[in-house]
Amino acid sequence: MSKTARADATTRIVSVCVLGQHLENIERNAERQELLQRAIHEISNRGWSNIDAVVLPGGFFCLDKYLGPLPYTERVTALENTSFHKVCTSGCQYLRQSSPSVIIAIGIDTSKGPEEFLARPIVCCLDRERNCRHRTQGVSRKSTQE
Repeated sequence: MSKTARADATTRIVSVCVLGQHLENIERNAERQELLQRAIHEISNRGWSNIDAVVLPGGFFCLDKYLGPLPYTERVTALENTSFHKVCTSGCQYLRQSSPSVIIAIGIDTSKGPEEFLARPIVCCLDRERNCRHRTQGVSRKSTQE
């Protein structure tokens, strides 16, 4: 059994529910960053351990860039250069004291493409490796094709 594996096979997910609407202004990302930091501290203060994921709602953050057609590695780079990326990975590091394999899954609305009416939602899963190098676990986007 690895150091991060648990004896039980249950999955532990914390869902952060937020009353409100999707962000449409990137300046408001700072407010959401503060909210995320408070949520991380509350989770820790409750003494919960071995959490696998902290899941934030769709549209929790927003970007003023269109990431739709970019290859995966370029989407990752674009997300790693956002103001909220560090808050998310720092939150993972903070929670690792009691939850060694935790990830944070965040919903992000990106700018709409040239022929689209709505913003393109994406999901980004972040963790922080033990060697303290930031790492994006995965990025996916919702397809509007039918």
